[in-house]
Amino acid sequence: MRTARCFGARTATATTGTARARAEGGGVEQRPDGFRVVLALEEAKQPPRVALELVYHNGRGGPTWSAQVMARQAEPMHADQHAPHNAMTDAGEIARFHDRCSDLMRELLDELARTPDHPRTFPEIEDAIGWPRRRIASVLGGVWRVRQTEFGGRRPYRFLSDRRSRSGRWEMWMDDAQARAVRLAAV
Repeated sequence: MRTARCFGARTATATTGTARARAEGGGVEQRPDGFRVVLALEEAKQPPRVALELVYHNGRGGPTWSAQVMARQAEPMHADQHAPHNAMTDAGEIARFHDRCSDLMRELLDELARTPDHPRTFPEIEDAIGWPRRRIASVLGGVWRVRQTEFGGRRPYRFLSDRRSRSGRWEMWMDDAQARAVRLAAV
């Protein structure tokens, strides 16, 4: 069976047997007796949580429409994080980063490790450390070259962008495994 899915009206994914193809355009499947439209009710960059299937059928009794809500996908914690592929997961790499960074960056890492899996805005983190405003931006800018040259751009913390966070501001946190690696490196 051939299906078409439209995510945010930007991308369509078609599946026929085991072959998969992506194409720009609408999520409409032509059928001999009508057509089928599948729309994901989310923004294009997010995995769909709810999908709506609309089917137009032109049968003997005349044209008909049917609609059904398709299966909801489970949402992992912080699924909307910014550039998740840049987050470090290897404890050895995190320990090496901890050793190579500045004292201020280590202080920031220690604070993030104190409350794993809890995204916080930069001002909240700065208040917890006792830093003036905008210090985190300066520290992250200072470690940028080390991240790029020695770690391929990876980092031992995670971000939520201002568009994805509840606060409407950039938020930062460590997952439990990252926090554990930082605590071990600090000993």
